[in-house]
Amino acid sequence: PGSAVYANPICSQLDQLLIKCEDVESVLVLLVTHRGVFFVHNLITAMQVLGGLADEAGVEIMVNALLRDPRYDLLIRDLIRFVPKLDFLAMANVACSLRQLGHKHYMLLSRMLRPMLLQTIPDVPTLLRCMQAYTWAGYQQQHDFFSHGARVLAEASSSLPVHQILQASVLYGNVAQYNGTLFRAMENALLSRELIEHELSPHEVSL
Repeated sequence: PGSAVYANPICSQLDQLLIKCEDVESVLVLLVTHRGVFFVHNLITAMQVLGGLADEAGVEIMVNALLRDPRYDLLIRDLIRFVPKLDFLAMANVACSLRQLGHKHYMLLSRMLRPMLLQTIPDVPTLLRCMQAYTWAGYQQQHDFFSHGARVLAEASSSLPVHQILQASVLYGNVAQYNGTLFRAMENALLSRELIEHELSPHEVSL
């Protein structure tokens, strides 16, 4: 979890407790013992911590245990309930945490799709990792969602670093509906800034 500005000191203290957890059980215990004072932000942090622990401990073992644990199910149900209160960054963090956990929870992922179309996208890296998570989960047919992202990326294309142009191009190459506006914008960005000649390897050009 990244740095955050806290409006309430209790929320900050709870986040610190979660971030200090060194194993899944510690996170799940906190979810139960401190449930009455948890803020929505703390629920997001709990998901991110679990996702980070999954990277360290091995996804398959952890997910098998988590899916059987009613405390994790309670966390998921709370997140579904509070989706209307989440901003784009929070929903992106939830989607990415599910990816880290290898848990394609379609109800939660689907519940966040429409609200994300109404939220301000904070930055391109957040947008890209969010779309990568949804592609991993099999949502390539969600035309409204990917069209929304394509518009943002196309508008920012002239200033995108080359690695983000590549990420966006590869990502949209796997989406069901071809987005000509996005690919034209990325092509123009590469050509106008001479990035193909100076910054791309032959392998990257072939992507």
